[in-house]
Amino acid sequence: MFSPLDCSTRSIRLIEILPGDDPQIRCRFHVHELNLNTASADDDDENSSHGIVRSKETGSEYAETGSASSKLSDPKDVDLSKFTSLSYTWGPPEPASEITINDQPLMIRQNLWLALSSIRKKIKSKDFDGPRLFWIDAISIDQKNLLERNHQVNMMKDIFSHASLVLVWLGSDGDNSSLALKFISTISTRVGKLDENENEPSGPRSMTAVQKQAVDSLFKDLATQSLEEPIFTVCSRAYWTRLWIVQEVLLAEDLLVLCGEQFCNWESLKSLLVIVEYIFRSEDIPAEGIVMRLMYSPAGMFFENWDYKGGCRRYRDGIGGLIQQWSHQECEDPRDRVYGLLGLAGNNARFRLQADYSKTIDDIFEDLAPWLKSEYTSEWERNYCFSIVAKALGCEVREGRGGRKGRKGRKGRKRANHD
Repeated sequence: MFSPLDCSTRSIRLIEILPGDDPQIRCRFHVHELNLNTASADDDDENSSHGIVRSKETGSEYAETGSASSKLSDPKDVDLSKFTSLSYTWGPPEPASEITINDQPLMIRQNLWLALSSIRKKIKSKDFDGPRLFWIDAISIDQKNLLERNHQVNMMKDIFSHASLVLVWLGSDGDNSSLALKFISTISTRVGKLDENENEPSGPRSMTAVQKQAVDSLFKDLATQSLEEPIFTVCSRAYWTRLWIVQEVLLAEDLLVLCGEQFCNWESLKSLLVIVEYIFRSEDIPAEGIVMRLMYSPAGMFFENWDYKGGCRRYRDGIGGLIQQWSHQECEDPRDRVYGLLGLAGNNARFRLQADYSKTIDDIFEDLAPWLKSEYTSEWERNYCFSIVAKALGCEVREGRGGRKGRKGRKGRKRANHD
């Protein structure tokens, strides 16, 4: 099923979900090479812009202007320049469901099967107009191939920053989530664009008198329609606690939320939580009830910590700062507390701290040590950073040495996924 990728290139596997109504989900691989031929402002020494994608099956090249609605019945007709990356949580290993890739069976976890089933329905009904080729880590990466896993994880920045769309899968419908997302989708239109405080990203955003009236009406409708609990439940889904979503969301050019079979505009969801933060920090508007609950929900904490790109960019060159900032997010493999954030680190750190799952946690801490020392001039700050990073990785820091002790040879749990 998995023909080896050429790890000397920027090859990735894209997935085409074939049409069908039966429970058996059928897919097909398209192996492509990302040709990142235009440098961006954030990557002066790395090519990282949308370019041509070469099909290794057809040997052809297609310009970036190809239609996203190209036929998918023949590999030669696939629009190769655009794809959707799926951001989701793997969920528990059982129960598992079978799909077929290139007519070969593959077992996947239930949450991903539900996502593929929902996406297939939305494509058939023409409700989904995004690119119909998908990059999905659990399928696109041969999880049993250590070399390939390392190669693909080191490409995560390019994959998610060059995806035409990042589709956020919150999980199956439940607890009136469809009604909640329909309501949230109206917020951007009702309230309008909210100004952000550029000088102090974490501070309150300004709001006009008209917008304040709209917000007051919004929360009255929310209570009248008994949507407080459904919206809180949407904002408390496990997705928001996952570490890997940090760079997946932050690097995205365009985002769309899907829960069950209900889409929601990302900007509307962001607007809701900007409003919540504004009320929470405002001195003249009481913050109580649903506002307090949403502010401290997993989604509320994620958005507040993310700071709408401002927060992470404060640590653009600081892997230590990133690890500290997101140490509360969850992942199965403690090594991912480093590898899952490399895409947000500055070029020097990202190019030199490469994901390598053959390394032990102690090895990774040793690799990190020079970078952590260089990020802070104050001995107190440096020692504090070492202690936070060591705790996140499950190491112990030797007093006054900026090193670690204990657990020699510990590799952590086998990397099976990005949770």
